[in-house]
Amino acid sequence: MSRLYNFWGNPAKCIRQRFDDEVIRSLLEVAWWNWDIEKITRQPGEDCIGRY
Repeated sequence: MSRLYNFWGNPAKCIRQRFDDEVIRSLLEVAWWNWDIEKITRQPGEDCIGRY
């Protein structure tokens, strides 16, 4: 979660959000960092090849 915010100082304080609330909600919902590496590296449209 800390990558969604900028922290600065000692002790660290949140100085701003990197994204607005809607984008943060979307990123947390998708949670792409939990996907298998095969899903992340698959080329767009690769699952459609052979259908046509």
